[in-house]
Amino acid sequence: MDILKYFNVRKAENAAVITVEKFIKSSQYSLISDEQIIILKDSIDNIKVIARLDESDGVVPHKSDTRDYSEIIFLEVVLKEFKDFIRIPTIIFHAILYPVVVIMRYNNKIKICTCRIHDNKKNSNLNTVPKPAITHWIYPHNLSLSATNFLSKLDIKNTSAKDIWETYTHLHQQILCFGQRALSRASAERLIDYLGGGGYKKALSEFCTYTELNNQTSISNKYRKQYSDTLLKYQFDFEDIWQYIMTNDYLWQAVRNLGIENMEMLLYRYEEYRDRYSVR
Repeated sequence: MDILKYFNVRKAENAAVITVEKFIKSSQYSLISDEQIIILKDSIDNIKVIARLDESDGVVPHKSDTRDYSEIIFLEVVLKEFKDFIRIPTIIFHAILYPVVVIMRYNNKIKICTCRIHDNKKNSNLNTVPKPAITHWIYPHNLSLSATNFLSKLDIKNTSAKDIWETYTHLHQQILCFGQRALSRASAERLIDYLGGGGYKKALSEFCTYTELNNQTSISNKYRKQYSDTLLKYQFDFEDIWQYIMTNDYLWQAVRNLGIENMEMLLYRYEEYRDRYSVR
């Protein structure tokens, strides 16, 4: 499925694949450090400019005392391993000095990332990059209801944005609203138990792409050291869990029988059940 159709932007003509080495060697991206180069080489298979949005598309450039943007670039980043998934787009946002939409592709799913970069007051050739906005996993060929609703809001021609920066801000806000949320493996397995599918818990871990909890846990740094690494090792994205449920006939029938339409509703029902029966 062509994800660009949801943005309503034109595909780039002759979109060439850029190897990580070429990306790094390009003078435009010369601000990448040696440590960042290692991360990119270890994690990325290739990069492709798949679309550009500029004045030829009827979008007004943005120019102010602090910003001068004439385009938004759409990059597809194909991952060979799902590691440092927050640092990868952050490095790209540091390196490219104008608005970028990063579409990270891993196997049959994607994450969309944006970042409201700020000017670096000490060096005009650098960006100040806050934590990027990153969506849940999206399965383009088997969209959940939540993903479908999110994608329907990305059409850049269906906004009141006045220029490039406002258009990018609109995309960023939509991505924040569909921003990544996750559950620990133990919590996800309890949901499967709640649906009566205890025998499918092992397959859940094999289906979902896990990430470390370092940046996602709600446990403060003050108390983090009290917990072992094993307790903080795995977390699963909401949409990964939901996709597993959608593709498992037994679990899908269970949520349909309960009238549950998405992960948020499933969590709400489980919390009600847990409180009612004092389940831990």
